[in-house]
Amino acid sequence: MNKLFKRAAVAALTAIVLFAGMPAKSVKAAEAAPVRTVAELSGLPDNQKIVYKLKIEKTKATDGQIAVLYDPEVLSLAKSSVNGIFRESDVNKNYTDGDETGLSIAFVGDNAVKADRTLLTLTFNVAKGLVAQDTVIKTKVITLNNEDEVLLEDVTIEDTFNVGKGNIIDPKLEYVSQTILGAKVFWTRDDNADGFLIYRRTGKNGEFVQVGDVGNRRSFYDSKVANRTTYYYKVVAYQKNGDEIIYSKESNIKFVTIVKLFGIF
Repeated sequence: MNKLFKRAAVAALTAIVLFAGMPAKSVKAAEAAPVRTVAELSGLPDNQKIVYKLKIEKTKATDGQIAVLYDPEVLSLAKSSVNGIFRESDVNKNYTDGDETGLSIAFVGDNAVKADRTLLTLTFNVAKGLVAQDTVIKTKVITLNNEDEVLLEDVTIEDTFNVGKGNIIDPKLEYVSQTILGAKVFWTRDDNADGFLIYRRTGKNGEFVQVGDVGNRRSFYDSKVANRTTYYYKVVAYQKNGDEIIYSKESNIKFVTIVKLFGIF
């Protein structure tokens, strides 16, 4: 078939099929050969991104129709990169299907796409301030062909990610020790916390007072300590939720006795 004619036919058919919302079978990536998706979530809960790659493996393809869909309330497309086999007119970056949005491709290559080739790379930013939830990136393969051979048809690959902030956990002090910087307070990590409040008391009968407010860290150095004095510490995690601040329960208590040599640590 003439390449220009086939390109026009593929583009027209894609518009009809995609906008008609044709149902597709949902499968795992491993069951959708030769198409494979590779996606990775990274970053702290309130600053996450997903890098998605669409690949064709161990085969050749001359033409195809594929859409990548996602929830715009959760993900925003920050960057896209398509393989050189595409033309600008092959890519629709404003594709919608119901409440889903995404990017669609209808392509005819002058030469078959070779094995182990990345067709598309997308980078998504995850919306900030989300409560922990699952979000899905759907890869709809309408059809993928090598000349007259149908390689894959009417299949949806789903990649699921847990994004956003989960509930904070009650922190646990791991140790309190003396260092050259003063008393070091060290606690368990919690990526869902926005910060930690550090409390200290002097001696067994003193009252706890706040001596620190740090971000999402897991240690604090207290330099305002006196020689031959015992200090007790505890921490509380907190998480910002709009105008509300949620606090954890208090951690366990640990202590350290400061012993300075010649007035220094």
